[in-house]
Amino acid sequence: MEIDFEHMLRFLVEYSWIYNFKVTDFISGQHWRSLPKEWVECLLALSVEELNELPFGFSKDEWPASLKTFVQQALTFGIGRTPAPRPGVEIPPQLCQGMSPKKQHEVSRMADYVHSAATEAGCDIIVDVGSGLGYLGQVLHSTYGHWILGLESKAGHTHGADSRNSVAVKNGIKNITFELDQSEECRECFRKEVETAWFEFHSGGRESQNKNCTPQKRIGARRDADKVKSVVGSHSNNEDCTKVKTEHCNRKRGDVDCTGSCLNPVLRHFREEKKDHDGSCVTSHYEAEVAEEINDRLTDGTGQNSDPQPACHVRDRLDVSLFEDDVGGRAEVGGQADFGVRIQPRVCMIGLHCCGDLTPTMMEFFAELECVRVLCCVSCCFHRMELEESGNNIKNFPMSTKVKSSVAQVGVDGSVFSLTKYGLRLAAQETRSRWRHQTESDHKFHERNVAYRGVLQLYLQSESIHSEKLVRKLTRRADTVSFSSYVQTVLRNMKLQTDSEVVLDGDTVRTKLHQLFDENQNSFQYIEPFTVLQVMLQPVLESLLYYDRQAWLQEQDIRARVVPIFDEYISPRNLALTASKHSVT
Repeated sequence: MEIDFEHMLRFLVEYSWIYNFKVTDFISGQHWRSLPKEWVECLLALSVEELNELPFGFSKDEWPASLKTFVQQALTFGIGRTPAPRPGVEIPPQLCQGMSPKKQHEVSRMADYVHSAATEAGCDIIVDVGSGLGYLGQVLHSTYGHWILGLESKAGHTHGADSRNSVAVKNGIKNITFELDQSEECRECFRKEVETAWFEFHSGGRESQNKNCTPQKRIGARRDADKVKSVVGSHSNNEDCTKVKTEHCNRKRGDVDCTGSCLNPVLRHFREEKKDHDGSCVTSHYEAEVAEEINDRLTDGTGQNSDPQPACHVRDRLDVSLFEDDVGGRAEVGGQADFGVRIQPRVCMIGLHCCGDLTPTMMEFFAELECVRVLCCVSCCFHRMELEESGNNIKNFPMSTKVKSSVAQVGVDGSVFSLTKYGLRLAAQETRSRWRHQTESDHKFHERNVAYRGVLQLYLQSESIHSEKLVRKLTRRADTVSFSSYVQTVLRNMKLQTDSEVVLDGDTVRTKLHQLFDENQNSFQYIEPFTVLQVMLQPVLESLLYYDRQAWLQEQDIRARVVPIFDEYISPRNLALTASKHSVT
């Protein structure tokens, strides 16, 4: 399907007033005044059920044409979020330990999809980038026999993955501490680490321990591996690669790590998701209901593996044909040629929850390295994408020539499209699926949360007050029962002082906050109507990012598409960017 990027960008420019601001500034910036006057009465009159259905196309005949047009256009630009009816894989009980229901759902579905894509492309090894504690790789190996190289930027997670492997799937998986960046040195190091792992697997030190892999097959694999040991030489223990990895690919980026898995239960997941997106009108605050619904959906959420092939069919023995060069010629190892031998494995590169700029980095690896044949990324945390040095533009957006030219075309008539951090944050928020299940109580709570935080922000700005949180989480749900309880908690958990570093008296602050609350109470009614407009733009912004990345890959003559693979309600980041230098499953 050809994407009309110019039309899409003009739509986002026209309605940028909906999302292009910090949500904590909703009251101080009086952003509700941006609502078209003919929309206000219609939106304020919506019942809870109608409000929940608006992102799905609900409208009324008597509404103004501009509002009905907005509703329809918002539906047009988003990528479909309903996954194909794939059964997923049944995760062995010993591998489920530590996985939340949400994580089990994601691993089950993605393992099934990755297996199909890797098998179709004839991949020899799967590289899991941001592998965390190794959940996905362990299931891919134990279920299908794939060899797995896990790359994780945090050493603690790497050690944790190895500990799990010692209990669950000891061989056929290698985990290393390795962080991708866009340097040539890192790409070279990546290539050598993949080859090292591949030869270790073939040499018998890390052969598959899958029960379907017979001793005869393992002996065959070792015998075939011996044929190429002379070709390998010292290649698999390259000291230069270790040096490069240490200098270029194992650098810390603070304590941000969204690419790895976590051991937290499902309720903690949603609470942490709320923390990450603090202040957004779209963030969910109804953890208990979501957890209960997810558990209900997951009761029958996984099925038996429908693949009729035995698990060890994935290259359990080393064929001579496996090493043949793609053009039937000579392959060189360490500068020396060997007839009819290819030492470069075919790689399937995957990432579950690729944070920030990780997906664009993996795309460059995929395009530049011939050995990487398949790419499958599920992206998240778009608001953590890096800014250019100017601080005005996103470093890795737009990527494609198509979107760049469309941005320029939009600017011809004086319009300016710029994807800011606020747009990226909305793109990373929950989708309309969870909004649809909000109750009146949920809406009231959300309204209070945004209103109270907005009043606090108004006070800080109007009085030029400097604030410092004394605890990680400023307030909790119980603190928003009333504005008085909210203020009391804020005064306990936040240090407030003037430019001259004078700490403010609690009674003075309390009096001023209540005064501002009373003066702005009328604006609170616009919070939920404004929020639903954000919910409607969320899929458009996320789709734009995915479409741009897909277009960039296609401009490199690579087949690519975007596929929904998870249940959107269970896992809002349910889209996968998939690409293959041969075909895409």
